[in-house]
Amino acid sequence: MDNTRAFTDNCDDNPVYSLAKLAEMERDRLRSIAKTSENAVKQLPAGYVEVKKVNNNLQFYCRKDPKMKNGVYMPAADRERAYGIIQRRYLERIHRTANEQLKVLNRFLDKYDPNALAGVFLKETPGRQTIIEPLVLPDDIYASNWQAETFEHKGFADNAAAHYTDKKERVRSKSEVIIANALHRAGIPYHYEKPLVVKNHVFHPDFTVLRISDRKEMFWEHLGMMDDKEYANSVIWKIREYEENGIYPGDRLIITAETYRLPFNLSIINRTINHYLKI
Repeated sequence: MDNTRAFTDNCDDNPVYSLAKLAEMERDRLRSIAKTSENAVKQLPAGYVEVKKVNNNLQFYCRKDPKMKNGVYMPAADRERAYGIIQRRYLERIHRTANEQLKVLNRFLDKYDPNALAGVFLKETPGRQTIIEPLVLPDDIYASNWQAETFEHKGFADNAAAHYTDKKERVRSKSEVIIANALHRAGIPYHYEKPLVVKNHVFHPDFTVLRISDRKEMFWEHLGMMDDKEYANSVIWKIREYEENGIYPGDRLIITAETYRLPFNLSIINRTINHYLKI
């Protein structure tokens, strides 16, 4: 089966999962703001300050109770205290509002299950599952189906060095062995040199990988001979072709590189995997 695909193919994103993750991130942000404002309030003076603008100048009046109609005028010597009271009142409102929004998010996250739709398919009997065409698949089944895709491999020259991964796949370099094995250990589905049509060219990205969390298909190019000027020029051309067709480094295109003096290593690979594929 020829599985060559144009770059315009849409990956099967999972907006439900993304919504839950965004809500969790927002909850963490609100918790941080609530804690920061709570600590800051303790460092500032209490009270109530009324601010009046008189002849383009600000005047400050201190009130012991916010219900008081008239406050005590605060001279210039008390300006820092006035500023502190005003900042404290602002931070108290921030703290209260952040906690109110946290309650809203907690209610949402307590009741919302991002895997509920995928779970509908799993509740069907095995026999029914063979008949149903599911709209939403569980992540493991989706990843398994993606990994099972077949395509025509690029092939190797007769005199090419043979390097094999833990999955017994043949690749072109020792660095690619390290990348493939690291992806496999991390549970990241990948295809080696899967054809990709970019404009009028058929590229074979070193690795086509699936970020399971949002089902985003990405491409990993390892630039292994950056010392070689001709190779480096061809790489720049290739990256520009990717970019002109909507595939950008840091988005759908992962790039790693090495030279003779700056070799690749497993630490770099693992950091790259964690940054791009473990979101």
